[in-house]
Amino acid sequence: MQQNSKLPNTHLIITYVTASNFTFGAVALKLRISMKLILNPEYMLKPEKGKALLLTTDPFRAKNNEKLESVIHPIHAMILSFFDGKEIDLCIDNAAQYLNVDKGKISNFVSKLINNEQPVIVSLGKKYIYFPQYTLVEVENTTSENIRLYNPNNFKYDFLDLKMGRHSMITDVTLMLTTRCKTDCVYCYATKQHCNKELPLSRIMSLIDEAYNLKMRGFDIIGGDVFAHSHWKEILAKLYSKKFNPFVSTKVPLNEEDVIFLASIGVRDIQISLDTLVPSNLDKIVHSTSKYHENIIKTLDYLDKYNIKTVIHTIICRDNNSIEDIKSLEKELFKHPNINLWRIDPATYSMPKGVKSFENYKVTKHNLLEIYDYIKSQS
Repeated sequence: MQQNSKLPNTHLIITYVTASNFTFGAVALKLRISMKLILNPEYMLKPEKGKALLLTTDPFRAKNNEKLESVIHPIHAMILSFFDGKEIDLCIDNAAQYLNVDKGKISNFVSKLINNEQPVIVSLGKKYIYFPQYTLVEVENTTSENIRLYNPNNFKYDFLDLKMGRHSMITDVTLMLTTRCKTDCVYCYATKQHCNKELPLSRIMSLIDEAYNLKMRGFDIIGGDVFAHSHWKEILAKLYSKKFNPFVSTKVPLNEEDVIFLASIGVRDIQISLDTLVPSNLDKIVHSTSKYHENIIKTLDYLDKYNIKTVIHTIICRDNNSIEDIKSLEKELFKHPNINLWRIDPATYSMPKGVKSFENYKVTKHNLLEIYDYIKSQS
């Protein structure tokens, strides 16, 4: 790899930013040449003007809702860019060659960040750089699912600004694919004014490419219902090919072919909105066909079969505000090992439905407390 000749004062800066002024768990470990390291997939690097950002990759799915946004020196980001699953000695050599410095300086820096059980703080003058737990982690094999590749050239800088501030470039984007839906829920929060102004597939694909090229972190898609879009397969496949991991929520029963496809492109989880399994009540809420109840249970079976983790989201309204409704769900959901979360919320005011409709579908305080007491008694 060629030396990067355009970095300002590289020798001085690399000595400065990799010096041994670490705190909090900054104990060097003995490095094994055979170790293969990557930046922890829970974190990602983002170029910024005069700095780099170390961010939580997926704030929505972050453990314990921990959301990281740490300003780091661009040279830190350049060094971390080289840890792409190759053997550690090669990664260190490549980083040292790129920065034209002694590899001992690189080794000294990264040794503090390998499987670190405690956060590491680096002081740069009056600035403090925060590196989270397990910044660099060891892997046996690298796959397209556990590694995000970086180009160190993306972190070149003409000036330095290590202050926290508003991002100069969009970090996350959400695209409403469609206003269409395959159900008609009594409490629906979306406008029912369907329009035929969906973006052409080619434009959606180009937006995904643009987001990828701009180093965006997230690209979410919403509806309506995502699965009501005629090109949902192409769109999801494109997103996953670009390392985006949208969290998709649906009320649409999926057939086995659909679930096989989702698993094949790397979908790890999905949210199913399911309010009751008392058939008559379910029909009232979603205005579904007679086989909706049967098909949504089949969907849960398929998600188990193809190992897609499932979140169930239940909205309590006037038509399912009984303990019987909760028990109907409880009885079925506990059969499915891939359901890892069940969220229950009361229906709230819907602007498209208006005040009059809200008065008709809102749950009473008495019934809501009964449900709460029942759930608490079962936990």
